[in-house]
Amino acid sequence: MSGTRKADGSVHEHSDTADDDTGKYKVGFGRPPLHSQFPKGRSGNPSGRPKGSRVLSAVITAALAERAVVTENGRRRTITKLELAVKQVANKAAGGDQRACKLIIELLHQSEVRDEARASGMPLTADERRANDTAILAALRDRALSIDTSAQTLEDPDAAS
Repeated sequence: MSGTRKADGSVHEHSDTADDDTGKYKVGFGRPPLHSQFPKGRSGNPSGRPKGSRVLSAVITAALAERAVVTENGRRRTITKLELAVKQVANKAAGGDQRACKLIIELLHQSEVRDEARASGMPLTADERRANDTAILAALRDRALSIDTSAQTLEDPDAAS
């Protein structure tokens, strides 16, 4: 038994050891009491991730790979939903939508950087990845701030003045 001194000066007695088959076992940080440990050979998450469940990126990739029928110049064509989405954003950008224009330019820049990295055969360094991530996060922040500002303008037109 050992004691811990409380703020009022009294001593709280507690045991810092537990008996097991091999002798003494010290309880402490990263060493829970034996009665609360998982039994040998048993997982702490027995159900685990169900078989067949997919991660979000796999679901999105599958959804964008699905094919859709579109009519272009009077002809019906089958293209992927990813191609369709890119065409729609490009059409909005061509029509003067500034957000769509900014988005399509950012997507083009990111794909060019990725293609150049693949073509060089050299993996990106940690600093290059960090710089790319920072640029993407900055673009997202700017986009979110512009959406927030436009929403405030719609709510209170005098606030923009």
